[in-house]
Amino acid sequence: MITRRRFMAATATGPFALPKTASTAPRQPLKAEPRVRTLHWREAEDGRLVLFSDGSPEPRKLIKEEALDRMFGSGTHLVLQQPDHWRMIEEGWFVEEDLYQPQGIDEAPLIGG
Repeated sequence: MITRRRFMAATATGPFALPKTASTAPRQPLKAEPRVRTLHWREAEDGRLVLFSDGSPEPRKLIKEEALDRMFGSGTHLVLQQPDHWRMIEEGWFVEEDLYQPQGIDEAPLIGG
């Protein structure tokens, strides 16, 4: 027969009795929050206006496909966008050996997806 005391004791110790693998979810890639960029302008020497944003002026590194597949599973690199790469790099999820500098348009994933 279950009593109130036994019920309370069972529910209080229940979460501790679960195996560790059941309580931890597999690691998921970070998704970058959309950022609003601000456009600025400056006047060029010939009098034209040059527009630029507050984004990085230099190309940024991305995470290698092999590193993404190793951490999150096969095909993950197909669904991530460049800002997702940058956020995980900024958070320190990947070491320098897992990164590369894209050299051409064919090497970089799309910015918008």
